[in-house]
Amino acid sequence: GGSAKKKERNKVVAVATWTPSNLGHAENQKSALAMKKKQKKELHRVTDGAAAPKLTGSSRHSPLRSAKAKTLNNPANACAVSFGLTLLNSSLKRSKLDVTDDTLCAMADPYLPLLAHCVRFSSDNQAVILSLRCLGVLLRVDLPSVPEAARELGPSILD
Repeated sequence: GGSAKKKERNKVVAVATWTPSNLGHAENQKSALAMKKKQKKELHRVTDGAAAPKLTGSSRHSPLRSAKAKTLNNPANACAVSFGLTLLNSSLKRSKLDVTDDTLCAMADPYLPLLAHCVRFSSDNQAVILSLRCLGVLLRVDLPSVPEAARELGPSILD
């Protein structure tokens, strides 16, 4: 009995070679990126309502809208934005804007779209509050981009 078991253990058996399947394989880089994007989207799709995450906060109505400002909501960038807005707010409070000075109005006008962008897309409460304070000062001045900024800000503030 012992030698028969030993022979059976030492017996050589042919093993089939394994070849990976090309099923679901991307043809080129473009299709690979599209496939990756599709898989990522499917990963985040909720299949039942019980497991769905509860959306809260300012981006609850349109979560894709807040995704546009990934760099704005990066913690390091949010800190820098808050610091810059603090400086702008304090300088606007200290120096009263002379509405008759055209050069001063021309220099203040580009801040309106930036501040409106901060209010609409920032998830940092301090940045939103500071932006609103700065906008409170600048919207009183008759600047060329006030109507456009007001049109953009109206719906987002009331959200």
